Amino acid sequence: MYYFFGVLLIITGIVLKIYFSKSAFERRNQAGIEEFSSYWVMQLVRFLEKLTTLFIIAGVVLIFIGDTQ
Repeated sequence: MYYFFGVLLIITGIVLKIYFSKSAFERRNQAGIEEFSSYWVMQLVRFLEKLTTLFIIAGVVLIFIGDTQ
């Protein structure tokens, strides 16, 4: 069961990371600076980007926990 949720978290994390990377690329202006519509949108996006990394780490941990049982 841990293995299933681990793989699910890893896949979700990777898909979201690709999506946010593409969005970050599209937000850049000609000078290479990311532009956001507001400060709070920037904070939310940064939080979600960090959350995707935590999904991947949690997925790896769950897979290792599932292997030990």
